[in-house]
Amino acid sequence: MHFYCKCGNRISDTTDFIPYKAHLIADQDFDDLLESIEQLMNQVVNNPKVLDKSINTMYDLLYKANKSVYQCEKCGNLFIDGKGNTLEAFQPETDEMNKHLLQSIKGEKWKGFLIAEWNEIKPDWSDAHGHIFIETLTSVKGYETRSFNDYEVFEKSYYDLLEVLTKKEALRRSSLKKDCQLLHEWKITR
Repeated sequence: MHFYCKCGNRISDTTDFIPYKAHLIADQDFDDLLESIEQLMNQVVNNPKVLDKSINTMYDLLYKANKSVYQCEKCGNLFIDGKGNTLEAFQPETDEMNKHLLQSIKGEKWKGFLIAEWNEIKPDWSDAHGHIFIETLTSVKGYETRSFNDYEVFEKSYYDLLEVLTKKEALRRSSLKKDCQLLHEWKITR
């Protein structure tokens, strides 16, 4: 899904861990949600065999109780899910509005992703074979989303970025794929 703010900025919701998206739970629903989660936890304590079902039920409860909220990173406008497939828009009172209200409470310590994908046949949406996507709050100069047509340069860039971002403790996960085959994966150990 994507839509445009009245300032012209495109707001896209096509992945997870979006820094300008949050989930809103009405105060009227919050205590009911906590009580439901507590009941599920008690069921698991009394019968561990229902753990998988209880986890799925908890996810369902969380998704049904929340509304998506988006913030335009350019002007600060807020958009909240309305009835049906509508969005309710709210404008900031001043231009000094914090345009990062919806980012993680972990701030700069939030750990993100490094995803590298190479396709011998170029995707319809691109004029390049390889793309590296960085979703972290830590910037690496010159390495926003990058496109490649030389596999060796692509692969070296991935491993260079992996080294830089792991040293900065900015990643939770990374992956390198070639024609949908996973060649390398790294995950943070907790």
